[in-house]
Amino acid sequence: MKFSYHDVVVFVDGVRYKPSKNYAIQLHCTKAGGWQLWHIWDGVEKKIGGEFDSESFCIEIGETHAICGKRPKNVTEPEPFGWDGMVNTDA
Repeated sequence: MKFSYHDVVVFVDGVRYKPSKNYAIQLHCTKAGGWQLWHIWDGVEKKIGGEFDSESFCIEIGETHAICGKRPKNVTEPEPFGWDGMVNTDA
């Protein structure tokens, strides 16, 4: 089976994120910081969590644990953020 970014799920402290469903979510990896999940929207960058920063951090690709301390038993969905579908025409 061939996987794509659509198959990536990231769990951070009990919250499940699917980067393919929200363009404001970005998964980064650096030598110094390891794997990190970021919320980047409207010029504002906020780290959601990371391999070395979070109580629990798990990356799954097609239900295979790629990077995983421990997959949470109770999982919630993230609060909605990013574009809400409204267009500001006053600008």
